[in-house]
Amino acid sequence: MKTGLIILMAILFSRACSKPKNINTHSYIVTITEPDKRKEITIPLHCEGWCVRGVRVLENTTNDSILIWRKYFAPGQTGKAFSMECYDCHVSTVWTTQYIPYKATKGKIVLEWFLHPG
Repeated sequence: MKTGLIILMAILFSRACSKPKNINTHSYIVTITEPDKRKEITIPLHCEGWCVRGVRVLENTTNDSILIWRKYFAPGQTGKAFSMECYDCHVSTVWTTQYIPYKATKGKIVLEWFLHPG
């Protein structure tokens, strides 16, 4: 009985410490319509405690390769560019990153930045 209560308390405590600050905002979508131009992106996601953060390419209609966080994507290719576990991901309520052009000159890229409890 005592062991079960301790385990239950540990689970509840770990989940309480790992929730994103705004539970309704786990992802942020960015659309890039000019893949040949550098773009600064402001991501309004914040998490306290252990979280997993990353980015996925949801749509890619480019005419050539793109590079998202050091991962290459062929024209039309989608998928996860990166994810990592971190503690107190971004102290402020927003953070910025950059899209840096690679080979593509035309098309559309849709990125989903995500942050969820680890």
